[in-house]
Amino acid sequence: MEVAQIHAGLAEADAGDFSTTQEVAAVFDKWASRAD
Repeated sequence: MEVAQIHAGLAEADAGDFSTTQEVAAVFDKWASRAD
């Protein structure tokens, strides 16, 4: 997983596309685990 994709996901989260911080964290954790 590329860092740019994680940054794009975080930008979407900042734009309000995710309803809760918990959802954002879940998506980030999923992407972070793929980066390993």
